[in-house]
Amino acid sequence: MAEGKEEFLSKLIDSVPVLLIILGAALLALGLAGGVTYSQWFPIPEMGARIGAGVAGIVVFALGVSRAKTHVFLPTAKKYGIKIDYPTKDAVVDIVNVGGSLSKPLPEGFTLKVFRIYPTSPESYIPIADARMLEGGKWRAERCDIGGRRGDERSIGVYLVGPNGAALIDYYTLARRLRRSTDEVLKAIGKEGSYLPPIEKRTLDMIECGRVPLERKSTKRGPSRITAPPRARLRPRLMGSVSPRSPA
Repeated sequence: MAEGKEEFLSKLIDSVPVLLIILGAALLALGLAGGVTYSQWFPIPEMGARIGAGVAGIVVFALGVSRAKTHVFLPTAKKYGIKIDYPTKDAVVDIVNVGGSLSKPLPEGFTLKVFRIYPTSPESYIPIADARMLEGGKWRAERCDIGGRRGDERSIGVYLVGPNGAALIDYYTLARRLRRSTDEVLKAIGKEGSYLPPIEKRTLDMIECGRVPLERKSTKRGPSRITAPPRARLRPRLMGSVSPRSPA
């Protein structure tokens, strides 16, 4: 019960429209009732002051309702205590399991996703895994590939993702799949395909909860040819030419 009250108060404090509605209703009530007359705590005997309080209450109440129609209620990482426990900072990895903890269940309509973060300016992102919720307030995402070649620096980030972010990621994932299909056609005629550029702008409901800087280690399969997002490697293209393959 106490936890439910705490959650309600937390949402109330974070919501400016709700606070405006409550304040407006309180001012209107004071105007109608002539203040707080109990023990003469806060009386408003003058009719002009009562009318003023009532009008102010109506204005503030209407403003709160108007803001509520357009206000986006977003969770914060701090509320849910989402952390990355492994891998640790500056670990040397290639494909790695990522896991951590959280203090309460995810908010309704949100999922937890892991991204590869490129140290470009501005930063760019590729979604690489969905996190699974485990018992005991734990989460885990398996086989997260940081890409690149030996010594490349990347970060792994975990994000709360709402409906808008999920739609962007779904579209990006579909585009990558179609890009691979196109690559196969190009390969059949002796040409190289191109990488799909990473995501450079997040939606408002893609909320960073934590990140860990990592370094790429060497693997038996050999280093990747591309070490940065294609945005940083763009070159003038001649008619009929095809750009290099996408980022690793």
